[in-house]
Amino acid sequence: MRHIVLTSRPDAETKSRWLAMLADADMPTHYTTPDIFDDAFVGDGERFAVLAEDGGEFVAVLTGIVNAGRVTSGFAVRPQAAFRNGADREAAFASLIDGVNTLAADAELIDIHLWQRLSNTPRTFTEREGHGADKVVLLDLRKGADLLFSEFSERRRTHLRRYMRMKALEIKQLENECELGELYAIHKTWSAGKGIEPDKLDSFRTLIGAVYRKTLIAVHKGRVIAGSYFRFCPGGVVEYAANNSRKEFQRLGPNEMLIWHAIQWACGASFRTFSMGASHPFLLRFGGEPVSTWRYRCDRSFLSIHTNRERIGRIAFNTYNAIPETIKRRIRSARAAY
Repeated sequence: MRHIVLTSRPDAETKSRWLAMLADADMPTHYTTPDIFDDAFVGDGERFAVLAEDGGEFVAVLTGIVNAGRVTSGFAVRPQAAFRNGADREAAFASLIDGVNTLAADAELIDIHLWQRLSNTPRTFTEREGHGADKVVLLDLRKGADLLFSEFSERRRTHLRRYMRMKALEIKQLENECELGELYAIHKTWSAGKGIEPDKLDSFRTLIGAVYRKTLIAVHKGRVIAGSYFRFCPGGVVEYAANNSRKEFQRLGPNEMLIWHAIQWACGASFRTFSMGASHPFLLRFGGEPVSTWRYRCDRSFLSIHTNRERIGRIAFNTYNAIPETIKRRIRSARAAY
């Protein structure tokens, strides 16, 4: 096998072959497509894609960013790699790693997330299975919307039926600057509440008419009260990316209704899989299966400082979780008083 490294949009011939591979891949997501070079929400760093080629056709792709001496390909709940069905995954992954090393030979940390475990951990890499919050809920869209609805929790089904009877919301696709302005105001308020920087307005403007994203909004009495953001690879995976909403309208169920409408749309558009992007209780009530992804890490830093720092943090987290709740409350009270 040989590899091809890209740091900008591919030419027409390469793009066509790349998309042909994704059409026959196991879990093709938006960030494994050529559109990664155009998406406004990828994040800071130099974007890249590595394609593994065998017998004249692409058999795997890995995308990510290089930033401050680190190579990052996806996250636990959002891998950015896809393999052609029937491909030799170990050989293809080795070719992808060769490409990463060509791109960033001096990187001190390489983190690559995959949907499935490799048969053998590559030399110089360590393997870690996602647990707890690192799991992601997946829905099999081939079941159809009705069967998927029947697999929601009883509470979720009851609430959705109530919201639908209320007829207080219009769920629609984001279409114009007026709607975008209202949604962006919600996004800024939500971001401030989380203590994080909001996305730039120019980035938000790319949501209108985007061919690889779908943004649904909930409208109540002519006013946008919530929005949910989805990205996708045609015929492959739809991913629930984020949600922003006004707290005072939660009684109307905008967030639940937005996801339900997205699931219905995805089933009708012949996608295969719906990724909830996480596995917290709100998402688990939509049914599906929480699955583990796999991280492959190469830590070249002095004394493997990144891996050891993570290990210490994990030990501290597990130790805290093992403490009885009564003692946790005392700790929280003491911290608040301090």
